[in-house]
Amino acid sequence: MQVIYDAVHEANPTARFVTFGYDLMGFASEACSQMPLMLTPDCDGDPFCVNTQWLQIQSVMNEMAAENTHYDVVNLLGSLQSHAGIPNTAPGQPDLRQYSPPTTYDSTCIHPTEDGYHTIFTNFYNSYFSKTKP
Repeated sequence: MQVIYDAVHEANPTARFVTFGYDLMGFASEACSQMPLMLTPDCDGDPFCVNTQWLQIQSVMNEMAAENTHYDVVNLLGSLQSHAGIPNTAPGQPDLRQYSPPTTYDSTCIHPTEDGYHTIFTNFYNSYFSKTKP
């Protein structure tokens, strides 16, 4: 990511970057229950442990923003949980004890449904673009 940022910033020093990490996976369905065992075998399927691993993606984005001017990051973790009505969740405030609801992910278990994508990008817009002038 840094190499891309540096090349674009060198070519256009006024360009701004904005990104988000990802949201928590929808591994709660029976069809997706093996995914966390394959991706994070040390977690033994425990949602808190698995979700903590996904926090690392957000952490990388946060570090990029801290180290680079013209780089903004939005925390959307918890967007799909909130959309599905899981109590005490909101964009940027996930419940790490639970996966995102399986209804928000397609059969691949790693890509949101159309509604899931709409939720994530609506939250992205509301959290950043509606408040920031390019």
